[in-house]
Amino acid sequence: MVTVPAGVFIMGDGVAYCGTDDHEVTLTRSFYLGQHEVTNQEYLEAVQWAYDHGYVTATTTSVMDGLDGSTQELLDLDHSCEIAFSGGVFTIRNAGHGINPDHLSRR
Repeated sequence: MVTVPAGVFIMGDGVAYCGTDDHEVTLTRSFYLGQHEVTNQEYLEAVQWAYDHGYVTATTTSVMDGLDGSTQELLDLDHSCEIAFSGGVFTIRNAGHGINPDHLSRR
């Protein structure tokens, strides 16, 4: 884990596919972030823990931030997502290439 400090930064680079809309972001709190990619299973365990402890809310179609009154969508559980939610439980599902808990998550 590495510390991501609170502060202001510009997200995006104006060029890359996911960074074409660069904008200012303010982090009001420092947090820890894993420095390595995680598998679907590891991601599932983390989001289940967050749900069980009230940090996120979830429906069959999305996971939303549950902190500080936010309703920001954190994860779109569409047909291409390998994570599914039903009845309070997250599972790994077949999104077109089998059920693979060891697949690196792209969340």
